[in-house]
Amino acid sequence: MADTVDAEAKKKLSEVVKLARGSMSLTAFGKLLGVSAASVLYWEKGQVLPDTKNLTQIATKRAA
Repeated sequence: MADTVDAEAKKKLSEVVKLARGSMSLTAFGKLLGVSAASVLYWEKGQVLPDTKNLTQIATKRAA
């Protein structure tokens, strides 16, 4: 999946993750999603893309 996503899409996705996390710590947001704080950090940096399950959870948190 990472090979098919262009740089602009990765940047936008990282912004969505940051918005969804808001003022929560990396650790708290990671626990909410069932992932490590490092995973959240990698998503925010655009180094790793969240899987489909996590994308759904992030979208839900953002909408809440």
